[in-house]
Amino acid sequence: MRPSEADPLLGAEARRPRFTLAIVSGVAVVAVIALSATYATAVHSKQQSAALGDDAWEVAAMGDGLISSPQDLAGREFIDTVVHMRYWSRLDPHRQAGLGAGDTGMLTKLPRVYSFFDWVLHTKQTWPWDELDIKKNDDPKNVLVLPNHQDLMTVHDRALGLPSLGFGQCRHLVIAGEDTRLSNVSSLVQNIIDTKKFSKIYFEAKDVEMEGVHTIAMGFNSFYLLHNGIQNVMNAINRAQTTPKDKLLAAAWGAMWSDAILSKQGDNERYDADQFVQSAGKWIQRTNWDAKDYWSKLSHYHFMIAPAGAGIQAPKLAEAWAVRTIPVTTRYPAFHDLYSQGFPIVLVDKWSDITPELLASYLESKEHASINWVSVQSRLNPLQWKANYMCAED
Repeated sequence: MRPSEADPLLGAEARRPRFTLAIVSGVAVVAVIALSATYATAVHSKQQSAALGDDAWEVAAMGDGLISSPQDLAGREFIDTVVHMRYWSRLDPHRQAGLGAGDTGMLTKLPRVYSFFDWVLHTKQTWPWDELDIKKNDDPKNVLVLPNHQDLMTVHDRALGLPSLGFGQCRHLVIAGEDTRLSNVSSLVQNIIDTKKFSKIYFEAKDVEMEGVHTIAMGFNSFYLLHNGIQNVMNAINRAQTTPKDKLLAAAWGAMWSDAILSKQGDNERYDADQFVQSAGKWIQRTNWDAKDYWSKLSHYHFMIAPAGAGIQAPKLAEAWAVRTIPVTTRYPAFHDLYSQGFPIVLVDKWSDITPELLASYLESKEHASINWVSVQSRLNPLQWKANYMCAED
């Protein structure tokens, strides 16, 4: 493999590598894991986090007691070189189960992408979050806010005091980090739009069309990655670069969010997908993979059914793209937007539209032949994500 073809999830950033990992399914593959330039450190109170400078985000790679072995270092390196937006300042026993001390430490530090923002409003004071109110300056270019009523009202009130934008000026608002859907807070988002203080607004859980609101890719979930096992994840990504697919369509979901839970919330998307699979015949069967085997098994498939999650997007999208598998989704606005941004997705009106003939036709199409997987995967790297969605630094 030429250097230019290296998987962007395994070291696309131009930093000096610290170590290598090898051997995937009997094929020697060198996966260079680069040292992240910046580590985010969790801040647990408004008093601590107000008016932070850039140096407050940095922590020495070996100096916080979280790393006890090369495997811990590999996990930390990988977590910091992929996009993820969920932050747990505290963990319940359910999330701690099966995790080592180093894993727990990785979960409770801020996601790296948080460090790219001038303001972070993360003040929903309900478990598992502690309060974050990070303000690096008085005229932000990039603002991150949780999609809850309190934080959206706060960012609206603060936006009123911001300077008006001149011609060509950039100020972006990203509303993300939890599962609240746009339809549940649309009036609050409209109030923010009406201030005219942001040149672009992104929303993670975009379940309805709304003028002026775009979708931002949520990326991975660090909790899922750690339970899968970082080495297992990296092995599967390497395998997908070198080994042809030998299976057609995967149907594996619900290990964390059952169909019944989401149905109780009024969302039958996953229930409907399950009903389709049950009625489709032997060509597709729903499976329940062990967490440690999940990535390896997924890497064998051309396609994966990806029902909407509680927050529309689910980590399954990024997981599929990481191993060059194409998600199949219904036509939520978020999925339309991601498709328009260059992420490969097969969009269907209803699950029963999926047939072996439809998928085989897609595999023979010009659209499939034109997929640049290196480009797709680079969008899941924090620096490229920053370039795609955020205002450039001065």
